[in-house]
Amino acid sequence: MKKFSVATKLIVVGSLIVLMSTGIVGILSILQSSKALRQENYEKVEALSGLKKHEIEEFYLSLLNSVKSLTNTMDIGLLYNDLKQYHDDMHTGEQDNFDISTSEYNQIHERFTRHMSNIVKSNQYYDLFVICAAHGHVMYTYAKESDLGENLAYGQLKNSHLAEAWKGAIDNNDAYITDLKPYAPSNGAPAQFLSYPINDEKGTTLAVLVIQIPDPLINNIMTNRLGLGETGESYLVGKDHLMRSDSRFHEKAVLNTEVHSQTMQKALLGEKGIETVKDYRGEKVISAYDKIDVNGLDWVILTEIDQAEVLAATVVLRRYIIVTSVVILILSILFIGFGSRMISKPVKDAARFAEAIASGDLTASIDFDQDDEIGQMVKALTAMSVKLKEIISSVITGSDNIASASHQLSGASLQMSQGASEQASSVEEVSSTMEEMVSNIQQNTDNATQTEKTAVVAKSGIDEVEQIYKEAIEANMAISEKINIINDIASRTNILALNAAVEAASSGHQGKGFAVVAAEVKKLAESSKKAAEEIVSLAQQSLLQAERTGQKLQEIIPEVDRTSQLVKEITVASTEQNHGANQVNSALQQLNTVTQQNASVSEELATSAEEMSSQAEQLKDIISFFKVDGEGNSISLISEKKSKKKIRSKSAKDKDISEQELERLIDDFESN
Repeated sequence: MKKFSVATKLIVVGSLIVLMSTGIVGILSILQSSKALRQENYEKVEALSGLKKHEIEEFYLSLLNSVKSLTNTMDIGLLYNDLKQYHDDMHTGEQDNFDISTSEYNQIHERFTRHMSNIVKSNQYYDLFVICAAHGHVMYTYAKESDLGENLAYGQLKNSHLAEAWKGAIDNNDAYITDLKPYAPSNGAPAQFLSYPINDEKGTTLAVLVIQIPDPLINNIMTNRLGLGETGESYLVGKDHLMRSDSRFHEKAVLNTEVHSQTMQKALLGEKGIETVKDYRGEKVISAYDKIDVNGLDWVILTEIDQAEVLAATVVLRRYIIVTSVVILILSILFIGFGSRMISKPVKDAARFAEAIASGDLTASIDFDQDDEIGQMVKALTAMSVKLKEIISSVITGSDNIASASHQLSGASLQMSQGASEQASSVEEVSSTMEEMVSNIQQNTDNATQTEKTAVVAKSGIDEVEQIYKEAIEANMAISEKINIINDIASRTNILALNAAVEAASSGHQGKGFAVVAAEVKKLAESSKKAAEEIVSLAQQSLLQAERTGQKLQEIIPEVDRTSQLVKEITVASTEQNHGANQVNSALQQLNTVTQQNASVSEELATSAEEMSSQAEQLKDIISFFKVDGEGNSISLISEKKSKKKIRSKSAKDKDISEQELERLIDDFESN
């Protein structure tokens, strides 16, 4: 679809839409119409089946009323009296004989037949019977077949359904209808009998009036196929599954054709309805089923029509819908083609206008006057073309300004790069100096810390000496006290020695030894006192020295404490100075990093400026692709100005080139 034109796409899409629409509508129409036709046929078949059932029931009801009326006529009474008299005359003793060959009987029969002829013919009876209730003799038949004169109680016809009709009327004392069966006296033709008792005034049954209903009467009703189409039919079926009426598809179907359809089974069970089933032919039919409501009959009525015939109308309708859809589709394609050409032409013009703009021709124009969406699109394209002209003109001017600014930016960025490099070098020198300063400060801090530790240790030693000094003073004082005690003891010992010497002298010769001891003790006491006095003198001198030492220690300790405090303050100050120096060094390192980055960025900025200048040139070349009214700027002029700025920028970097040489280079460039 990508290669097709808009007109072709519109035709295809429109055709698909119409096809889908008509298809959906057609399918829905077919489904709905099929459903409606099916429902209509269901209702029609049900209605026809109801009519047939009503006709059959009315037929038997009219026969019953006719027979009831006939039993009350004077002719029947006279006939019975004559026949009764003849029967009684013939039937004497043990003889069970009813002779019908006598002239007397023939006269009775002929006379009565003349009276019965109109009744039988007008009602289309096949035969009319008068049967004796007591003995079962067939005393009269209108057709005068072989059953005339037979005894139904003992004779050959005792098992026939004529005998059944005779017994049924007597037993029920009411009307009785037999099933349709072959009847031998009528050459085996199917026959049905309706009987009714003939009673006297007291209600005693004297005889039985029987009429033989021929099957053509039933077939005339059932074979009337009005409204049933080509394949529809109604037929009767007995409980033995044999047909009781003719079929339009089978000859001689009565009592010969069996029916075993599902609807027949349901009808025998007393159900009523309509279904789609297979019939006795094996064909699918719509079958309406019901049971005949006639006393004594166990028949069902089936009204059927082939499903193919029902669907034939649907097929015709389907063809009509398909043909109509095809016609609608063809007409729609023609209209869509015409409309698509109306739409595609302005679209093509707009496409050519857009192609001209795409090729750079902004002077192109389109003449189109239409107020729909396509017209709005064309107006938008025209406005876009005008706006593009303005934008391109602005871009040309802007590209010139960008080129000029890029050269200025390039020169400034180069100067900034050079300054950043010099600044980075200076920062590196300062950073190196700060690192040495930090190292010295750190060494001072370590020395101060070590001195502080030494001062602390010295103060601790002095504190211990002071403590020892105090303990020494206390010991000297204790020694002095003990020596005083010894001195006191020596004095007392000396006194005791004197006393002993006195006592020894007074004792005479016995006291000489004691006197010697006393003299020795005195000497020891004197020696002890002398030693004690010397010790006391030494202790006093030691105490004086200790006191002087204590005084000196008391003078030194505050100075040591002051020194320790000063060392601590120096240590704290050195630590803070070291911390500050580290911060300064870190800041210098960061400044160095930033400076290096600035130098790198300035170099990148210079490169970007040159690249921007190159991009400006490319932008100018690209913009020259468009044709714009009033375009006066030339790329060569812009390039010339830009080249001059490059020469100036480059020459400014070279310090060995003079201003005169710079101007000469510019003039040479302009002349070339």
